[in-house]
Amino acid sequence: MADDQRTPRLMALVCLTCGNEKHFETAPPAKLICEKCQGTVFRDYYVPVAGDDVAISQLEQTARGVSLDGGSFDVTEDDLNDLNGP
Repeated sequence: MADDQRTPRLMALVCLTCGNEKHFETAPPAKLICEKCQGTVFRDYYVPVAGDDVAISQLEQTARGVSLDGGSFDVTEDDLNDLNGP
């Protein structure tokens, strides 16, 4: 397992309402408000700063699209029917 103290990284917070990102080198403030939409709920993750291939690959594989004008890329009609089922 990699030592988190040796891997340079930033804390990224993404606003769940509008997708605005904020980055911090230290702990983010306890109460954070999005400048774009005034939202207060954020999803957090770490962004590698150095060329850490494993971390970059993991981020690419788990990234979520934030496009507001298009649908989800991987969702089929059967997937939606499964969600609506008992």
